Amino acid sequence: MCERLKFDKYLQRRIGIEWLSNPLQSDRLAILREFLSSSSEYVLDCGCGEIEPVLVCNTGNAIALDIGISGLKNLKSNKFKGHLVLGSCTYLPFRDKCFEKSICSEVIEHLPTDLDVKKCIKELERVSNAFMLTTPNNQFDFRWLEHTHKRFFNTKNIRQLLPRGTLVTTSRVPHSKAQYMPILPYFLLDKPRGRIGNLLIFLDFHVRKTPIGRIVKRIKGPLYGMAFIVAVYRDRWITTTPT
Repeated sequence: MCERLKFDKYLQRRIGIEWLSNPLQSDRLAILREFLSSSSEYVLDCGCGEIEPVLVCNTGNAIALDIGISGLKNLKSNKFKGHLVLGSCTYLPFRDKCFEKSICSEVIEHLPTDLDVKKCIKELERVSNAFMLTTPNNQFDFRWLEHTHKRFFNTKNIRQLLPRGTLVTTSRVPHSKAQYMPILPYFLLDKPRGRIGNLLIFLDFHVRKTPIGRIVKRIKGPLYGMAFIVAVYRDRWITTTPT
C-alpha cells in the first residue's frame, strides 16, 4: 500500500472522515516538502505526529520530535529514515541554530495556552535558521473534526505570536473546493459543543449547500484565505507562493 493510501486510512481512523478526498491536506504536505527540499543540513519536524514525517522529511538528516512515544514508535515501525527524539515543542533539547530549517505542522492548535504557543515559536526561532509553521485557518470548522484542538487562529491573530518579519499566507487550494468553510459568521460558531452550538453547526451545514451559501462562500474566499495558514520565518520560499 502506498504512503498516500496509508495516510488516508490513518485520517479516516483518527478523524472519521475522508479528509484527503478534498486536496486541502495533501496541498499542505506538498508545501512542507517544498520548503524542506532545498535543505542539505539537518532539519527538524517539531511535534511530528505518527505518520507525517514519512511523507514530508524522510531522510537521514531529519529529526522527528514528539511528546507522544506511541507516535515515535509508529514512525519507527514505518521505517522512518531520520532520528527520533522524545520531547516537548515548548522546550526543545537542542543547541542554538543547530538546524538549517524546522517545521511545526498542525501543532500549535493543540497547545493549551497562548503562552505555550509563544514558547514553541521562540524555541523554533532559537534552534533553527528558518522555520515554517502551519495551522488550520479558523474560518473553517476544523474544531469539530478533532476534539484535541484548543486554540484557533486566523492570518490576523497569529501575527501577534510570530517574530517580526514572518510572512503569513494560506494554502493554495481554491475555496470552491473546500467542503468545511462555514457560512454563518465565525462569532456564532465559536461556541462550546452544547445544545446551542450543535444547533448552529447543523444550521450552517445546511445553509452552505443552498445557492445563498455558495454565493457567501465566493465572497468570503478572498477575505479570509484558504484552509491552512502557512507562516514562514527567514526563508525566501514564500515569495514564490501567492497569498
